[in-house]
Amino acid sequence: SREKLDSRHTVLVGDIRNLATLVRSNVDIILCLNGFHQYTADKERFLADGYGLLRVGGRFLFDVSARGLFSKATRDFMNTWERAIHRLARRRGTRYLQSRWPTRATINKYEHVAHQAGLTLRERVEYTDAISPQALLESIVQVPGRLRPRFRSISDTARKQIYTAAFAQAIQARPLMELERTRVFFVFEKCA
Repeated sequence: SREKLDSRHTVLVGDIRNLATLVRSNVDIILCLNGFHQYTADKERFLADGYGLLRVGGRFLFDVSARGLFSKATRDFMNTWERAIHRLARRRGTRYLQSRWPTRATINKYEHVAHQAGLTLRERVEYTDAISPQALLESIVQVPGRLRPRFRSISDTARKQIYTAAFAQAIQARPLMELERTRVFFVFEKCA
C-alpha cells in the first residue's frame, strides 16, 4: 500500500493493543480488517483509543467475519470443528485460544461499543457468500504464522496438523459441500 501513496500520506502498521502509543498525532483513517473480532482482546479500549486519535471527520473502518449467521448447517460444522480442535490441542499439551465465531448479537454489540466510544455509524455493509470447506481450511493454514495467536506453545507445523486433523473429523461428522461466510464492514466517523 505504501507504493501507491504520495508523500502526503503515511501508513503505519503496528500492534493494535498499543494504538495510543503507536501514533503520535491525529489521523484521518484507522483501518482494521480481518482482525477486530479474532485478535482484538479489549475492543472497548481499541475503539476509545481510535476515537482519541482521529481528527474530527476522520473515519474508523473495521470488519467482522462470521460463519453461519444464516445457516444452521454451517454453525453446526464450525462448532464440531472447534470442539475437535480443542480436543486435539489438549492431547498436544496446549490450549486453543480462538474466539468463538461471532453471532448476530455479537456483531450488533460491536456497533454499540463503537457508539459508546463516541463514533457515529456512517455505513454498515454485510456481504454473504459460500466457500467450500476445503477452501476455508486452506485459507487458514496456508499463511505461516496465522495460527500463532491461537496456539502459543507449539510450532507452526503442529498448529497446522491440529487444524487439518480436526477438519477431517468435522467433515466426516458433518459433511457439507459449502459453508456460509459473512463479512460485516463498519464505517464510523468522529463527528466531534
